[in-house]
Amino acid sequence: ILTEYLIDKAVSIYKLRYKYIERVNEYSGKIYQDIMGLDGFNISYVTEFDIGHKTNDELKKELKDLFKKKYDYDVKLSSTTVGPHKDDIEFLLHNNNLKFFGSQGQQRIAVLSFKLSEINIFKKYKETTPILLLDDIFSELDDTKKNNLLKYISKDIQTIITTTELTNLDSRLIKK
Repeated sequence: ILTEYLIDKAVSIYKLRYKYIERVNEYSGKIYQDIMGLDGFNISYVTEFDIGHKTNDELKKELKDLFKKKYDYDVKLSSTTVGPHKDDIEFLLHNNNLKFFGSQGQQRIAVLSFKLSEINIFKKYKETTPILLLDDIFSELDDTKKNNLLKYISKDIQTIITTTELTNLDSRLIKK
């Protein structure tokens, strides 16, 4: 049986993650558009129920009801099948999940947009810029996307990139 304390913690995690993805979305669509040249990108927080703008008490009640509903099944599995640990995020382009409908390049830039959004959030709240490490980032990208990415990160982000191929990159954007 779950304690009130655990329910409170789970609700706090849900709210925190929901708010964080909202903040990431403040940047990610623009970053994706700058690199890919496509608008309509956003990131969705996927959970068992709609968090939206519900109060903590509403979320607690829904979560308790869900735990009760799944209790017998969870006991049989010896595992908890609901809770924040089961949540996920989806990368969407015009509401289509890029996992199923996106090219490898689109998927790669989606993840990069997420990471670059995190850098913007970090800069905003910590007033410093972290170092960005990118390992073999160019393998799924065409020359235009590679150069768009370099233009974006060359603005003010100290970056270390590993790659096997430097051809067709704008020489003004790279320093060997």
